[in-house]
Amino acid sequence: AGGPTTVTLVVDGKETTLVADEGAILRNVILDAKGELYNGMMDKAMNCAGAGQCGTCKVDVMEASEGSMGDRTPVEDAKLNGWRPSVRLACQTVLTGGEVKVMTKPKK
Repeated sequence: AGGPTTVTLVVDGKETTLVADEGAILRNVILDAKGELYNGMMDKAMNCAGAGQCGTCKVDVMEASEGSMGDRTPVEDAKLNGWRPSVRLACQTVLTGGEVKVMTKPKK
């Protein structure tokens, strides 16, 4: 793809549209926009600051144009074992241009 990514963020049923630069990390885009990424105070306090070690920044990719994000990483495969393939770790998701719709705080 290439270029900016339009991100539709769904938090507790409410949609917000964000625009991210090519190569941006989804976690940073959501947090910079003051989006609610973490499920409660415990996750907020215990998150690993984007190192891919805690698994608290899960998002469910509802829609994505082809080539709009990088592939799931080995870290994600390990942390998200048992989750459906559409679930990603926001800290490991690189946006590469196009359109993406993600929901925060997915249920298993």
